[in-house]
Amino acid sequence: MELTENQALQQAVAAHQEGRRQDAERLYRAILRARPNHPNANHNLGVLLASAGETSEAVTFFQAALDTKPDCEQFWISLVGALISVNGIDEAETLAVEFTAAFPDSALAWNTLGLVLSKAQKLEASVHAFRSATELAPADHLNHFNLGLALKAFGALKEAEFSYRRALELYPIHLESMFNLANLFLLMDRPQEAEHLFKQLISEAPEHSSAHCNLGVALTKLGKADEAEMVLLRALELNPNNAKAYSNLGDCLKELCRLEEAERCYRDAVMLDPSNTVSHSNLLMFSASMRFDPDRHMTDLRRFSEAVHLATDQSFSTWQPGSGGDSLRVGFVSGDFGAHPVGYFLEHLLRALKVSSLKLNAYPTTDRSDGITGRLQSLFDSWTPIYGLSDGEAAAQIRSDGVQVLIDLSGHTAFNRLPMFAMKPAPVQMSWLGYFGSTGLPEIDYVLGDSIVMPDREKRHFVEGTWQLPDCYLCFTTPNFRLDVACLPAITNEFITFGCFNNLAKMTDDVIRVRSEILRAVPNSKLFLKDKQLDHESGRQRISSKFLAHGISADRLVLDGKSGRYEYLKCYDSVDIALSPFPYGGGTTAVEGLWMGVPVIFKSGSHFLSHIGESIARAAGLEDLVAHSDQDYVSKAVQLSSDLELLARLRNTLRGRLMVSPLFDSERFARNFEMAIKDIWTKSVAG
Repeated sequence: MELTENQALQQAVAAHQEGRRQDAERLYRAILRARPNHPNANHNLGVLLASAGETSEAVTFFQAALDTKPDCEQFWISLVGALISVNGIDEAETLAVEFTAAFPDSALAWNTLGLVLSKAQKLEASVHAFRSATELAPADHLNHFNLGLALKAFGALKEAEFSYRRALELYPIHLESMFNLANLFLLMDRPQEAEHLFKQLISEAPEHSSAHCNLGVALTKLGKADEAEMVLLRALELNPNNAKAYSNLGDCLKELCRLEEAERCYRDAVMLDPSNTVSHSNLLMFSASMRFDPDRHMTDLRRFSEAVHLATDQSFSTWQPGSGGDSLRVGFVSGDFGAHPVGYFLEHLLRALKVSSLKLNAYPTTDRSDGITGRLQSLFDSWTPIYGLSDGEAAAQIRSDGVQVLIDLSGHTAFNRLPMFAMKPAPVQMSWLGYFGSTGLPEIDYVLGDSIVMPDREKRHFVEGTWQLPDCYLCFTTPNFRLDVACLPAITNEFITFGCFNNLAKMTDDVIRVRSEILRAVPNSKLFLKDKQLDHESGRQRISSKFLAHGISADRLVLDGKSGRYEYLKCYDSVDIALSPFPYGGGTTAVEGLWMGVPVIFKSGSHFLSHIGESIARAAGLEDLVAHSDQDYVSKAVQLSSDLELLARLRNTLRGRLMVSPLFDSERFARNFEMAIKDIWTKSVAG
């Protein structure tokens, strides 16, 4: 007995649902031989083919279904999805626009358009589409979730937070909203909120590997490195091939000063995902700071460059005309325009450059802002956020702005846009201030430094050319609050207090050994340490046990946690002599200590980062505080601590000396900086 059309369709659907693919396909095709325009048979056969990876053929059947029955929203959605899968993004966008025109009051239509626009990297337009969907169906949590994704991609983090929160109000255990909101908290530097939400998510989904992975980041940021290690190891149990978890574990182990293990994790991350430039950057940042080997580092730089260029599908070889005359249009790219070392070293320079011939353009890569951000923004001639743009879009924006000299202020630190620099959006590009070594990109023409941090003998450490500024490559900005220098604490205490307010990740075994020697050599002396890890008992016990192994009891240590900047600087009132770690010495902390009247003992090094203390000391006229060996370091600390009269005199005069030194003379530094930019430009044009 022959089947009716409806019976055949019912049997086909049943076979489809039961996973009997061949039977379902045979029945669908039989129906279509009898009636080629049957809408459901065309659509269902398209679904069957798409699920089997035969998406190109599926498009034909989806199109036939839609042509026959254009009032069915699902047919539009299926065809749009298939077009996206076969890389017909332009066709998909055109169809999605027609979908919203046909169904202007359909949240599904606007959601579909939003997804297509997101795929096409048309971020602002995708936000508009998803916002329309939420207005049409405000009770659907997925609409708010999708809007949150689009806003985050566009860089509107505060609005994205609101959308994710709204999604969770509507559906409190929507795991994707919880995960994305927690990640957003990490981006917004709110790790405590991220920790709480990740833990809530894990209680709902104990085997969520990515939640464990990112919870590890939050815990590391909070100084809970011991707990972070356990969480990250669990993430790797759940997903042994999670490259991001290896990279995050590297960060955690670096905080714990387990450097060999940290390096192995970074290298595992790169091996598992060679295309991930962030993993490469994490490895390079680590090796440039903690375990520098010139030949190995150069190999890693080449691999990073290869990964960037494999992912880069465009580059510029021609540029817009310049601003004309003697002026040069200079762009600065950074995610740290705010209360960050970059902001502290940048503000007074920008203020002094206001009278220069340079036209200053800022390109922030995040929307994080604070009081310093507002001050910095007022000092630029233009402020153009690029955090909502792809690398290609950002490069095109900078090129269209006519930027002649583009300066990277991040290197391999967070929120960098190095892949954008590989597109060469400006004819001259350089890296300065926010990093301490080579970027690895030949498209960056120069790294700015000085003769101390990048001596001629170490040029081989750089892919780029090196350009030495006179005096010093840094110029600090005084805090915008009053804080007087206190009297020498040793006079009242009747003992010497050494201090180090650097991250404990810099407290290597060698550093602990040398500091222990100093404490043993200076009777009754104490060591004041300040770091986020010391907010937690595990961190305090760990550092105390390391010193105890060298014969230094816990009562010789003053351990303090993280605090705001004013309170942090005020702690220098309790320090007589600061001890900069090595090879990763202090930059910002060293200058702040000197400004508070505290002499800082440095150790010379063999590459950019390890030379920063030497550069600061020379600029401050304190070359005699630079040690050239471990024993010399101990001797200088002991000798200085034995002369309270000298210490008191230094404390009373140091700030005044600094204010007229290259470290704080912003007008002098601005002249040097402007001259360097112009000389580089002239040399490049001539070349």
